[in-house]
Amino acid sequence: MDAVNKYYDQVVKAILSTNEFGITEVRELTDIKVMELIRKDYPTILEVVKSKDINAIRSLPSPSIRTGEDISIMQFMDQKERGYLVIIYDSDELWQDPQVADFIPL
Repeated sequence: MDAVNKYYDQVVKAILSTNEFGITEVRELTDIKVMELIRKDYPTILEVVKSKDINAIRSLPSPSIRTGEDISIMQFMDQKERGYLVIIYDSDELWQDPQVADFIPL
């Protein structure tokens, strides 16, 4: 299994284990934006994600510094075809053990 598929498998596990929406299946998981995390910018990033404007999310500026922490903003459908945005946090210390930071139902 390649690293990308392993990462996606870990993301699915994180979604299924930490959701409050009764999600039992993750379908069509896709990346919208992957970026280094500057912690002071997270509230602004979260507000953009909560706007549910995919183009605005894709347009978020990517920091040019390496922080050792990153977020992936992803979209998926559940078993009932309900859509969600999810912010996944990962860091060098977690190394391929991503955690769900926030769920935003569409």
